[in-house]
Amino acid sequence: MIHHLTCSASLGGTLSDVVIDHASPMMRVYATGAGSDIGTTCAYVEKQKYLQIPHPYPLRETTLSMSDAENYTDLAGYATALLDANDEPLMQITGVIHVDETTSMGGPVHQFASMWPGDLADVHMSGYPDLPDGDYRMRVMSMSGTESDEVTIKFNPVADPTG
Repeated sequence: MIHHLTCSASLGGTLSDVVIDHASPMMRVYATGAGSDIGTTCAYVEKQKYLQIPHPYPLRETTLSMSDAENYTDLAGYATALLDANDEPLMQITGVIHVDETTSMGGPVHQFASMWPGDLADVHMSGYPDLPDGDYRMRVMSMSGTESDEVTIKFNPVADPTG
């Protein structure tokens, strides 16, 4: 089952209090492997793809420690895999649904216990300046709530359409 949620910056919708987080792509990895002091295996891997565009993203670097990597080739392979896994700009949406919300006919907008982490949802977004209007298919990553009718839904990160 695919859930359908709507969110408008000016008109509201079935998903409210929306937060859109953006992550720039990873560009460099500094990696250390087995050994100690001067004998430590080290690798540096860089992707030029985003460093050479006219309006570049902020430089994003990370470190990696793989104490079982005893040679440069293995260590550079791990660092390259980390870069490849973080090669595209990402976005993540978090929002709130109200489980006691009803339709004009009096039925529930969100059937209680019908949405779970791992489920797919089509989220229609409109009116947000940092995200083009449209439908976004995402997977529910986590849900949390308190003793109120509010349930906070965090969706898995997806490719950033503005990237």
